[in-house]
Amino acid sequence: FGSGTSTRPNFDSPWFQKVYYGSTPHPGGTFPNQPGALTIAELLAVPLLVMTIIAGVLRGDITGAVKTVLVRLPLVVILCFGFIVVLQRAFDLVDALSTWVVGGTVGGFQTWANRFDPSNVGADFAVVIICIVIIVATLIAYIELFVRSALIYLVVAFVPLISVATLWQGSRTALRKTIEFLAVMTLSKLVMA
Repeated sequence: FGSGTSTRPNFDSPWFQKVYYGSTPHPGGTFPNQPGALTIAELLAVPLLVMTIIAGVLRGDITGAVKTVLVRLPLVVILCFGFIVVLQRAFDLVDALSTWVVGGTVGGFQTWANRFDPSNVGADFAVVIICIVIIVATLIAYIELFVRSALIYLVVAFVPLISVATLWQGSRTALRKTIEFLAVMTLSKLVMA
């Protein structure tokens, strides 16, 4: 449950960098011939921004259109590039807390399992059954953590598109729901621990 790489999404892996950045130059290199989520978001940002400005002018909401250009657009850019860094720090915190929570449990379980007494068949049978239940529960927990990682990869890959979509007034709640979902997925590891 600690900071094991098998249960934690790695946004620095080459395949995720390819999905997220695509052919956009970045510190990890370039991936030609495949647009990433950021490239697609860039292509969608200009028409959405123009349509938002036109809609604001037609509604008579000039201040809303100016706010979109001067406030929302810079926030979208910051979010697209800074979201992964903040999410990785949240993973560090959850991993540390999970390790702390599970640390005492493992020691207590080892102490309990050391009481295995070959002369007492009834107690030994209970110990074996409890150990089997713990093994099955651990396997289920790792399957859940694997699915959690896959869901986090999927949602984070769409964050640039969702954040650009918030330039249009009708889709502004999508980003809030995305952040709520990622917060739940991130904290679920601590809850399982």
